[in-house]
Amino acid sequence: MKKILFSGWLILFCAHMVLAQDRIEAPNLSVGDKWVSTDGTMIQVTGVDENSYKVKFQDDKFQSETLWLERSTLNRISPVQGKKPRAYKGAQRRLLNFPLTIGKSWKDNYMTQLHWEDERTELLGEHSVGEETQIFESYKVLG
Repeated sequence: MKKILFSGWLILFCAHMVLAQDRIEAPNLSVGDKWVSTDGTMIQVTGVDENSYKVKFQDDKFQSETLWLERSTLNRISPVQGKKPRAYKGAQRRLLNFPLTIGKSWKDNYMTQLHWEDERTELLGEHSVGEETQIFESYKVLG
């Protein structure tokens, strides 16, 4: 009997917590917002306009890249270079694809040249470059 009452209490009082987050919208970011990803990349919002965010990505080796992100999805739109924008064609273009729901999945692909090191190139402090290769990325919201 105690198990049934406890189960009923859990369903009655905790169901709203589980069901309340069916859909997660993109966060509203402000200039100066900053965070660090698990791989050590520092990300900072440096500009905001009506449809996009200007965001600087800087890794622990001090390599940086500034990109425009779409406000509603946080997809990468274009690099910030010069006056004429060009489409972003690199990795993780659609890393996040708001709104997020459990079970939502999406795919993306891009072309890149693969770089690798072997014994010879490592001794010379260089790397080898392969032919341009198409990379396929798949994402799924698990929870």
